[in-house]
Amino acid sequence: MEFIIMDAALFDLLIEKLNGLVDKASKINDGKDVILEQWIDNQEVCEILGISKRTLQTLRDTGKLAFAMIDHKVYYRPKDVETFINKHIKK
Repeated sequence: MEFIIMDAALFDLLIEKLNGLVDKASKINDGKDVILEQWIDNQEVCEILGISKRTLQTLRDTGKLAFAMIDHKVYYRPKDVETFINKHIKK
């Protein structure tokens, strides 16, 4: 175990900076739900395209469908799904 000794004023400054980071992270996280309302998840895309989750994974792997990953969950912009439909689905 390693111990670090620091001045009380420096420790207080460190705590203040950490609290500032926590506040900023909280604000970003609070806005996440608003931002993600514009995106759709795997299940919705599978239903829209009528495909399985594995097929959707292949579309991501081959770069045919753009996506974003947030907290280990995959999201798609409706615009990208629409573009995919227009390019790859025969009418």
